[in-house]
Amino acid sequence: MVVTQVVPPYYLTELKTVAMYRKALAKFFPGAQPGFVSLEGFVDAMVMVEGLKRAGKELTREGLIRAIESIHQMDLGLGPQLKPDYSGRDHAGLVAVIPTVIRGGRAVPFTDWATVK
Repeated sequence: MVVTQVVPPYYLTELKTVAMYRKALAKFFPGAQPGFVSLEGFVDAMVMVEGLKRAGKELTREGLIRAIESIHQMDLGLGPQLKPDYSGRDHAGLVAVIPTVIRGGRAVPFTDWATVK
């Protein structure tokens, strides 16, 4: 089975943000299992915090939108292909996907489709 992800696997702790996510999860939710969905939420929160910082002290809806739209290729510590990029026309953020195959109950990234069986 092939599954696509928009964040790297939650067990790749050599990536700065994955390690930070795992540390925060263990501290604030001991016993909770790491996963793709909560890692994606963690990354979304990082983008929101950056947007709030850029929006400044006089926060408005429009100012927050402009601030997030000003984020271009921000290095979140997820690897070179996963840098959020926003604009007035594109609010997707992360556009690359990571194909994974389920092996031994774990999502394992791959690059060569010929290896998927």
